[in-house]
Amino acid sequence: DLGFTRQTRAVVPGRVVLDALPVVRDALRLEDYRLETVARHEMRLLLVSNSHQTTLAIKNEITGITDFFDDVYLSHDVGHAKEDQPFWRALHDNESFDFERTCFVDDNLVVLESAATFGLTRLVNITRPDTRRPPRDNCEFVGVGGVADLIG
Repeated sequence: DLGFTRQTRAVVPGRVVLDALPVVRDALRLEDYRLETVARHEMRLLLVSNSHQTTLAIKNEITGITDFFDDVYLSHDVGHAKEDQPFWRALHDNESFDFERTCFVDDNLVVLESAATFGLTRLVNITRPDTRRPPRDNCEFVGVGGVADLIG
């Protein structure tokens, strides 16, 4: 038992954000953020993206990506990009996630810095968003090669 509660929330950044994950010696344990763990513990998983609705609809038609999430927040609908603080305020107003226990995953360092400025502390950087290119160096945030590293 990892100590998850039914009140747990998740926000998947253009990827993932989880709320109410256990604090393990103040360390970020990536295995706690794998999608299979999220599903097993009935956490709320959100897709938050700067994609336009039309672009997401095309991606969803091909991949069915939105089926993996409890809800989707698009910056176009919110009225602010993820890089901007009003985006995070609006998301928090809707989801009331816990700043200390929410994980946010993104491949954009500017977005991660914006999330950090808003107060999120469990931030994960996708270091290899394009598998045709080498991983990007990142000293600032915990890094994983890609979303697949969080799937299983």
